[in-house]
Amino acid sequence: MPAPLLRTLAVCDLVDSTALTEQLGDRGAAELMHKLDRLTRDLLYAHSGREIDKTDGFLVMFERPIQAVAFALAYQRLLRAEQEKEHVPLQARIGIHVGDVVLWENSMDDVSRGAKAVEVEGLVKPVASRLMGLALPGQILLSAVVYTFAQRAQRELGLEYPSPEWREHGRYLFKGVAEPMTVYEVGEQGIAPLHRPHYSGKAHREVPWWRRPGVVALEIAALTALSGDSVITRAEAARLRNENLTLHKQLEERAASRTALEKLEAADAKKSGSKTAGQTYVVRSGDTLFSISRKFYKSSKRWKAILEANKKNIRDPKDLTVGQTLVIP
Repeated sequence: MPAPLLRTLAVCDLVDSTALTEQLGDRGAAELMHKLDRLTRDLLYAHSGREIDKTDGFLVMFERPIQAVAFALAYQRLLRAEQEKEHVPLQARIGIHVGDVVLWENSMDDVSRGAKAVEVEGLVKPVASRLMGLALPGQILLSAVVYTFAQRAQRELGLEYPSPEWREHGRYLFKGVAEPMTVYEVGEQGIAPLHRPHYSGKAHREVPWWRRPGVVALEIAALTALSGDSVITRAEAARLRNENLTLHKQLEERAASRTALEKLEAADAKKSGSKTAGQTYVVRSGDTLFSISRKFYKSSKRWKAILEANKKNIRDPKDLTVGQTLVIP
């Protein structure tokens, strides 16, 4: 078996393809699909991609995340243009993830009997599929790793995509994946939804324990018992629930304010000449502030603290200098 390779996979699914066939008829739908397949393969070639599988959409592979993102943006543009030209709804959901894959080519005998020319296996494939399944029509969802590397290489998109929108949609739990994943979106205004996707059968947002419906229901039940009432109206339950959520939101905001104040105090102490007991780290090829934050804090959210601690030495936060020594606060 070949050794694993680091590759980026994109899973593309055409939305409501069955309804499209019913609308156009078998022959009309086949002609449109044949046209879209040809145009999509031209885009794949232009962005150095490789077709792995084909059903209602495509499973495609790239060497780098930015190539997959460029292809996905171009594919959504293509569908929008063909939608306006053919006067039929054409939208796709796309999920992109990067990781190790095992890649092998089937024998000519197997291919002649109907097998695919190339097979790809690895966790990256089901994760990309889960991202696609979570996406809204017209939406491109990315894993955190893809987001980090693609945004860093955004300049390579050139003049064709000068200012794509990047959005963070929070942490999601995916079926079959042990740890929650932060989900990001990339897209263009007027084409992409650019808002948080709904829950799907195989993915849902990670919700704090105190906001889960069961906990809220228990709080309402407790309030009812304390009040001595045996019945609580829907309107009263809704009011209590809203008050509960408002209170917890205020607590979160206060905690965030305290965290911000602590950071300011730490920054002031540093400016006054106090010595830091933090560690140091030498930047390696491929490092970003996000990846360094995850390395030391198990979370990418502390990248701003690292930037603040090294702002005199970091000229461009998106382009760290290899060999540079950073203070880890």
